[in-house]
Amino acid sequence: MGYTIVNNSSGTWDFIGTGATQGDKITATATDIKGNTSEFSANFEMIVGVEENNESNDFSVFPNPTSDILHLDFTTDQEREVNVSLYALTGQRIMQLDNLHLPAGHHILNYNVSSIAKGMYLLKIEDGNLVIGRIKIMLSK
Repeated sequence: MGYTIVNNSSGTWDFIGTGATQGDKITATATDIKGNTSEFSANFEMIVGVEENNESNDFSVFPNPTSDILHLDFTTDQEREVNVSLYALTGQRIMQLDNLHLPAGHHILNYNVSSIAKGMYLLKIEDGNLVIGRIKIMLSK
């Protein structure tokens, strides 16, 4: 497995890896200057394949950037089971914002994102394995 570990500006580390499979566990050991060690591990989700959207949808988010309330404005051509999630640019899902059944038509959904750290994220709208839309958003504080 290839990987890169990056220290980001918030004092945490991002692990970006390739070659892992669903259900793998990543373990890191930190060693301080006195030789003391701490071990951290986490399971992760992995998107293996994504069916692309052929539906003609118009998506927008506003305001972008935002610090508190994010509005998602979109139209679906047909009835959908919609899952709205926020991802770090590394691909890690940060939070599921919604999971709802929507009829065909125009929709405006509102999300309070004030508790999420500032930075660039990917807002992903899915119906099962079908990605309906992806939008980069900037959270500011």
